[in-house]
Amino acid sequence: MLGYCNGLLALYNDKKEISLLNPLMRKSQMLPITEIESPPYLVLFIVYGLGHDPIFDDYKLVRMVQLYVKDDDDSFDYEVKSFVGAFDLGTEEYCVKHGGGDDGDE
Repeated sequence: MLGYCNGLLALYNDKKEISLLNPLMRKSQMLPITEIESPPYLVLFIVYGLGHDPIFDDYKLVRMVQLYVKDDDDSFDYEVKSFVGAFDLGTEEYCVKHGGGDDGDE
């Protein structure tokens, strides 16, 4: 389970698919997953959360990723990068905010 909010469940299966489930209404919806586009990289962590936006009365699935990105092919140096993305269930759009390196700057 990735998240829970107001009776909705965000679930992740072994096929790397995410679905939103409303058990009370017996409805489900598959959500798109965007790939992390920075190879070569080493993922430190991926965290998901499901929340409700009361201003727009909408639900969002948020993904936070932190990874090591290799500086160049000849180096053993890696830089820590952070990415935060949100899938808006109302508009069915996904946006990503690319964070900076170790110091948090872009």
